[in-house]
Amino acid sequence: LFDILVHPEDIEKVYHHHAQVLPNLQDGEVVMLEYRMYSKLAETYVWLESLESIFEKDKAGKVKTVMGIARNTNAKKLAEVALTESNKQLKQALHFQEKILATSPEIIFLYDLENRKTTFINQKVFRFLGFTEEEIAQREESLTRPFIHPEDIEKANRFYEEVLPKLIDGETANLIRRLIRKDGKVVWLSANYSVFESDTKGNTIKVIAVAVDVTKEKEEENKKIIANRE
Repeated sequence: LFDILVHPEDIEKVYHHHAQVLPNLQDGEVVMLEYRMYSKLAETYVWLESLESIFEKDKAGKVKTVMGIARNTNAKKLAEVALTESNKQLKQALHFQEKILATSPEIIFLYDLENRKTTFINQKVFRFLGFTEEEIAQREESLTRPFIHPEDIEKANRFYEEVLPKLIDGETANLIRRLIRKDGKVVWLSANYSVFESDTKGNTIKVIAVAVDVTKEKEEENKKIIANRE
């Protein structure tokens, strides 16, 4: 009967417990066993937790009988299983997200308005600016502020201090500015910012930006302006 009721995946564990653990119990020792058993009432297998200790020994001092108290822990066990599966799925999702961000053709970064610093950047930015990850990590404040063209610094400061703090969910704000690469070349970056996180009062405290290189477009635009002037 016991073989029929115990879940097939738990039979070997139960047999081992009965054959190896219980005969070697010591006085005062309590052992625990978790296993699934079929419940006619529930019409499915339920988890049980059994606590067992010595009840009687024979004249030779060997364990003769044991006493056990079993309780239904099905709800607890199912919750643990669900949590484990949820954590597994979350890790997979985060790994997938990291892969997407790492291989994205756009520059993606998170900016913390309260602490005035970039908290995340993807690999694309290093190729764009020509700096290594270690060199950029030594910079402070915004990811791109230290590289901004002198003529665009004031515009960028106004954007960070006046526009971004007023962003609300569903809105985007665009900033186009010139940056100076490590090799001295001037490049143009167009970034669209949106709300990533708000505080309990609804104030924007973090923004996410997706930026693209528009250097070619701006160079062509400047050539047309010069040609029109001439």
